[in-house]
Amino acid sequence: MPNPLTESLHKGWTLVRNNPQIFFTVFVAIIIVLGFLFTSQVFVEIVVDTQERFERFRVSSMHDAFVPLAEENIETPGILMSVMRDIQANNETIEDFRVLKDIDGERVIIASVKEGEVGFPDPEEDAIYQFTYIDPEQSFNIETIVGNDRVFKTLRAVTDGDDVVGWVFTSASLSQFDQLTNQSIRTAYIVLAGILLVILALLIRHARIIDYTTLYKRLKEVDQMKDDFVSMASHELRTPLTSIRGYADLVTGGGRLSDKDMENMRRIEISAKQLDELVNDILDVSRLEQGRMKFEFSDVDINQVIQDVIESLKPVANQKSLGLLFEKGEVGTYKLDPGRFKQIVTNLVGNAIKYTPKGEVKVISKKEGEKIYIRVSDTGIGLTAEEQKNLFKKFYRVKNEDTQGIRGTGLGLWISGEIIRQMNGSISVESIKGTGSHFIIAFPG
Repeated sequence: MPNPLTESLHKGWTLVRNNPQIFFTVFVAIIIVLGFLFTSQVFVEIVVDTQERFERFRVSSMHDAFVPLAEENIETPGILMSVMRDIQANNETIEDFRVLKDIDGERVIIASVKEGEVGFPDPEEDAIYQFTYIDPEQSFNIETIVGNDRVFKTLRAVTDGDDVVGWVFTSASLSQFDQLTNQSIRTAYIVLAGILLVILALLIRHARIIDYTTLYKRLKEVDQMKDDFVSMASHELRTPLTSIRGYADLVTGGGRLSDKDMENMRRIEISAKQLDELVNDILDVSRLEQGRMKFEFSDVDINQVIQDVIESLKPVANQKSLGLLFEKGEVGTYKLDPGRFKQIVTNLVGNAIKYTPKGEVKVISKKEGEKIYIRVSDTGIGLTAEEQKNLFKKFYRVKNEDTQGIRGTGLGLWISGEIIRQMNGSISVESIKGTGSHFIIAFPG
């Protein structure tokens, strides 16, 4: 039994191998995360270092201002106590602030913000005071840990001009700053987690897009195969159709067939003609979709082409006892493909005859302003608003009681619309159900 994990890994590896852009996306995502971590760490280190420098500078500056006062008032600690309390009130980070005096070789606290310390020996180790003898004019900072907090202890000697007679000691907590820093780090990691989720979502979407792209390529290949097959099949059908129609004409022209056989041959010829028209429509669809339909433009006498179509379709109209009229306007010539233009007019007039049980079909040509209009109107079954919306779609046919006995492929109007657009024209329809339809072709002047 196959291992699901192994299968998943294999599928993932196959996907990455066939789509190297996934690897690059993952690589970029890792670089972004590592870059974010690195810059966050560097930023935190810079902020911590800056804060420590600032704290040292601030405390040293305070000592620079306070030590001269201590040197002048070391014998009057009450004055020092008042100033020290004011300084602590304005500096929340200062937890301990005391002045010590050398009394018989022992460091005794003579002033402190903690009242219980006054008069007692200094609790700090002797070693930290040794630095003050090296340079009495310099403050010395020592970082230490008290409990869970970082603390800055700062010492400065008090002199009587030549000898060290006392010291100023301060202790500043960095807990507030550390809390802010930790909060910033937590926020940064939350942001990083959000970025990772976004990147993960993008990777999932990217993988789906790749799947869609692969599917699209396959669909394009299938669509191309379909087009190639339709084109090939249509071309191959034309040869036997031509033979069928040719032999049907030979047999019919022999004059030896009975009336029943002649009727059968006529039906064969009609069916072959319908099949030939279907093949032509499919070929036109294939050419239009693939952009292979060729146009040979020349100055076309629009009225003459319409008149030729009217004459060719009069027998069909007469069989249904329909009037077929042509109202000519002064439209002159226009740059068109004559064969394609005749195909369009034939299709529109033929449809009008097909869907008109009684009355007439009229073609009107006219010029209004700079535009040329050709209107094909009938008194047929008409169209609803919904049918008009879908009329120029491929394979769309109106299906109702009035059209049950009317054959067609639903390609003619789509083909006509596409050809007209490629000849720089437009086509529209106006219709009322049960009254008739008007198809209007327009060409710019």
